[in-house]
Amino acid sequence: MIEIIKNSKYDKTVNNLAHYLYFIFQFAFVISGTAIVRLNQSTYKFSTLFMIVPFILIAICDLYYFLRGKFSKNELIIYVLVGIVLLISFYNYRNVMVLANLVMISTFKDSDGKRAIKYYLIATVSAFIIALILGVIFPDIGNVIQFRGGVERERLGVGFFYASLGQFYFLSIVLAYMLYKNNIKIYEYIIIIAIDFILFRFTDTRAPFFYTILALILFAIVNIFRNTFVFNVFGVISILSTPFAFIGMTLMSLFFNSDKKVLAFINKIVNGRLYLTHNSLIEFGVKLFGQTQPKALGDPHYYLDSSMMVLLILFGVAVSIISVCFMTYFAFISYKTKKIAILTVIFIIALRGMFDLGFMAIQFSPVVLLFMPVLKEYLNNKNNS
Repeated sequence: MIEIIKNSKYDKTVNNLAHYLYFIFQFAFVISGTAIVRLNQSTYKFSTLFMIVPFILIAICDLYYFLRGKFSKNELIIYVLVGIVLLISFYNYRNVMVLANLVMISTFKDSDGKRAIKYYLIATVSAFIIALILGVIFPDIGNVIQFRGGVERERLGVGFFYASLGQFYFLSIVLAYMLYKNNIKIYEYIIIIAIDFILFRFTDTRAPFFYTILALILFAIVNIFRNTFVFNVFGVISILSTPFAFIGMTLMSLFFNSDKKVLAFINKIVNGRLYLTHNSLIEFGVKLFGQTQPKALGDPHYYLDSSMMVLLILFGVAVSIISVCFMTYFAFISYKTKKIAILTVIFIIALRGMFDLGFMAIQFSPVVLLFMPVLKEYLNNKNNS
């Protein structure tokens, strides 16, 4: 590509600035989920400002790299085509989540990814600790009383607005730590499991608790048997996990009927999510480039608590296909380069995406920032073989 800006003296400064802005973006996002911030409208809007402004400035850094000629012709064509689809979807749904992934991948494409993961960890852990401190100072905010199996239970927010949010952020921290370290020592496993269990006892949030345990088990087993068929089997499972999760959730939601015993059993386990996604899918349908979120989705009968169905119904078919293909290919090149941590994270977020929100959201998993470094390694290996 033609270099419009030929002087490279600002490259390092822009790169550092992009990482610092990413830190602010992530820190503000986690803080915005704390109970003390969400309950105050002006404070919440102020925290949102610290997400929007850094994101715009990161996009400007991306523009600088374009003007420096950092993109090849093929890269530029792909970014433009995908960007157009995401912009149309954004115009319809007014949600920047998937578009944010493209901007971040593009901005950090010449980085090794690890530095951005490090900033993610520092930002998320710092905000998480602040949330816990706020939870101690204001112990009654964010707590909810719910019934499970006819038994009343109190779920503590531990400083967050939603009782489940703290446990989910801890899962995000653990997955990011896997990506950053690539190896976890025995004492670290013990500490992580202990914290996970303590949070579970307070928040009574089952899904992220088990996702964390499952991630640790898979990561340990596949690492131990990385040179055996176990790695190959897990690699194939991880590659297929996103399309299977998306297609599986779509079919289960579409054909859900309480008279079908298997679907009724799954629906019971996931607290009625199949029933809700079925209602939404039938009521609102699916469009190519997404749709404005219907007001009825605020109704308890249409609540979407599945990332896969949010992708399909709200973002649209085009964005769904791009997202699923991207994660599938990412898992494939990670398998070819033996990135066990990435394979583990992709499998867990695909599983989570079926019955929870946050699939591919960079705020909950920065794994997409490692796509370009892994792709470059894969292509280098392929060219050298």
